[in-house]
Amino acid sequence: MKKIISFLSFVFSLVILFSCEPGRDENGDLLFGVNQNPETGGGTTGVSKLLKKMMSTDNEGNLSTFIYNYENGLLKSVSINENEDQRDLDLTYDKDKISKMVMTETDGSNIITTTTDLIYDNNNKLINTAGKMESGGEEISKNKTTFTYNGTVLKKIETSIQQRDIENPDTYVDAFKQVSDILFQGNNIASWKMTMTTISPLPVGVPPIVSDVKFSNYDAAKNPLATLPRELNIAAAHLLSGTNSIQGLSVNNYRTASITAEGTSQDVTYVYEYDKDGYPKSATSTQGTLTYEYQ
Repeated sequence: MKKIISFLSFVFSLVILFSCEPGRDENGDLLFGVNQNPETGGGTTGVSKLLKKMMSTDNEGNLSTFIYNYENGLLKSVSINENEDQRDLDLTYDKDKISKMVMTETDGSNIITTTTDLIYDNNNKLINTAGKMESGGEEISKNKTTFTYNGTVLKKIETSIQQRDIENPDTYVDAFKQVSDILFQGNNIASWKMTMTTISPLPVGVPPIVSDVKFSNYDAAKNPLATLPRELNIAAAHLLSGTNSIQGLSVNNYRTASITAEGTSQDVTYVYEYDKDGYPKSATSTQGTLTYEYQ
């Protein structure tokens, strides 16, 4: 159960710490494989780069590392280490589009594998993902996500998870639902509201967890997460919420965020340091520091 919950967890302290730079192509179109904008040429000097490594250190010294591995310009795998908790993501392509994601993680001596298929419409727009989680060689849950657009701009993500009924292994029951409402202002995300609902039988009721982030004061520099494949940033928004890939849907880097969750509010401000080509090298706030390396 712990792993199923973490599979969809949305922790706002991580949202701000890990997401410091949103990125999204200026014309709002979906880009596949390598996400580069030929009109802007990448950074402020026109040099295009790909994110190779991202490290996050919070104010308590906890370290998370994300390593992005490429082959012939396509992202093929991601290695994620969060406080020595290792996860590995492998990507399969159909031509230049990601068709499948496989996440492998270890829970003690048990290997947990989450497989997700990406489904596109005739215009190469990502519209659904569908997958399953296996533990110890047995399927324990299923997931499905639907993406809704306003034209080509993503506006809503809806994920549902069904859990295998222990007493009736051939039956799956609704367990969780996660909904993100996303509002853009120009090329950048202005607000992101997430509602996570635990589905429990009556008369027991669990109130939904509602979290809301407002982003503002964007810079004019390239967002490191925007260099990743567009469909990965969309598909992983819920399935890999700890990586905050949803922030890769903005072109630039926000400097200020206001977070409201469970009746409490917090404001966070980032200060960036840039390389000679206009890409962020680091982002620092009172919560911690993010650093970036490119290739």
